[in-house]
Amino acid sequence: MGRYARPMEEWNQGPNAPPTAFDAPPPPEDAAARRARRGLLAWVGILLAAGIGGLLLDQPEAAGLVALGCLFAAAQAADLDPLWRQAWEILAFVPPVGGVLFFGYLASVLAQSALPPPQRLAGVVENLHPL
Repeated sequence: MGRYARPMEEWNQGPNAPPTAFDAPPPPEDAAARRARRGLLAWVGILLAAGIGGLLLDQPEAAGLVALGCLFAAAQAADLDPLWRQAWEILAFVPPVGGVLFFGYLASVLAQSALPPPQRLAGVVENLHPL
């Protein structure tokens, strides 16, 4: 019976591994990066004010759309500026988790509605397993 896999190279064992791209220091900041950072911070401020304004005016749909816009701004920021990548990695969980929570809420609303049982069941099943 032979070995499952060949042994690893010596240089790949433990703390003597060669440096990777993740170990490299961030590139030096230039005028374009500073200008982009200022613009991105302005966008985040505008979107934050619009989102809070939507919530204060009892417009959750507007606040949700503004939050979606913030996700796009954060994605653009992460592409332009390495300092925004950590924020984007945290925010990247918002759409899938938000979608799961929203459809779960929608299924619970349908399950507790005044619809007849067959229609209620069809709505919940369709909501949990969309075509």
